[in-house]
Amino acid sequence: MIKSFVATNAKHLANFLSFVVTRCLAIAVFAISVPIFINQTSGEEYGIVAIGFSLLGLSTLLDVGIGFVITQSVGRSLARLNRRHAVIISQLYWVYLFTAIAISVSALTILSLFSTLSRDENIFYGWLALILPFLATSGTVAAVFQAHNDLVYLNGSRFLFEMAKSAAFLIAGLIFHSHVAIGPTLIAFAAIRAVIDVIYLNRRLGYSFFWRGVSALRRVRRLVVMGIPVMASVLLTVAVNIFDKVLVARWFSREAVTYYSLAFDLNSKAYLLMHALNSAMFASLLRAHAVKKSQSSQIKVGLLAVTAIACVFYLPFSVFAEEIISIWVNPTIAESSAPLAKVMAFASIAYLYGNVFENALLARGKAKAVFVIYSVSVFSYFIFLSIAPRFLGLIGFMWAYLLLCGLFCAGAALAYQCHHVTYSRSAI
Repeated sequence: MIKSFVATNAKHLANFLSFVVTRCLAIAVFAISVPIFINQTSGEEYGIVAIGFSLLGLSTLLDVGIGFVITQSVGRSLARLNRRHAVIISQLYWVYLFTAIAISVSALTILSLFSTLSRDENIFYGWLALILPFLATSGTVAAVFQAHNDLVYLNGSRFLFEMAKSAAFLIAGLIFHSHVAIGPTLIAFAAIRAVIDVIYLNRRLGYSFFWRGVSALRRVRRLVVMGIPVMASVLLTVAVNIFDKVLVARWFSREAVTYYSLAFDLNSKAYLLMHALNSAMFASLLRAHAVKKSQSSQIKVGLLAVTAIACVFYLPFSVFAEEIISIWVNPTIAESSAPLAKVMAFASIAYLYGNVFENALLARGKAKAVFVIYSVSVFSYFIFLSIAPRFLGLIGFMWAYLLLCGLFCAGAALAYQCHHVTYSRSAI
């Protein structure tokens, strides 16, 4: 029976296990490199890096925007045995790349206008902005592999970049005792990764990114328009992840950014099981919708997985956060960071439950509904944030984030239920 299950679900198991293994290894290296960097430099240095790494969230904006429509288009074509998508992929890649270059140039221009930033900070943030075109290339490759439900290489590629981040921390901390080496190190790794990704995509699946004329531009334009609501949703979350750290630095200090970022990272790094499950199941959800099958079984598995993660990690972490951070970094940082991490633990649980329903909504093409949910949640977050820190201090940021995640979870569950009822009736 076990052999039959493994044989039937071999690809899903390989996808799932590859994600879990690579993420666990990445987290292990992260857990080693970050305290070394902080103890070899300072909390303020890590605060600068945390703000800079938020700029890399702009690549997620493109991954989920244009990458989403690549996955949707190719996934539907494969489910319906339609092979006319190679041209779409190549043309969407150029849209993706030029958008990334435009964002990179815009970010560099904006950074040049900030007179309050030091020269080293400007250079560091500039390096990170220049990484975006390389991440766009790798993001396109990832979207194609996602559509084919072939995630082993995709997970390996992402692991390479996570290792690059950790290597950058170690080089900067142990050799330079400053953040200055992180930007050039990441640029080099991102460029190497992008080249490897393109070559492997061509050899494995036969796709190339050479321009193939204008024959499918009308459809490409329609697909990009379809991805705008998803891109707008991610833009809202990127805004939160950039402005929260900027506001913490402005209202408190750059060292406070370290306390906040460590609390945030300790929780978000543990999303690995849920993201593994979502990555493995998205193609399944997409194809189930394409052929009008129910998604209920995938939703149940996702909810059970979140419950397991909450019981095994988040609830114990909410009790022992100070002890864990004290051992991991040092007692001084633990004292300030642990209260934030405890609140963030419950926000993470709410987010992961909501993410299960979000995944199903995106597989159904309900990007506008997801955008509305994010809009309401983020708007409420910033309203609460305008008041809370004045009375609660730094932890007010985490309570605002808990509100955001709670509203997101409730909205995603409600939207899924409404669309599920509509979908069930239309299928009768």
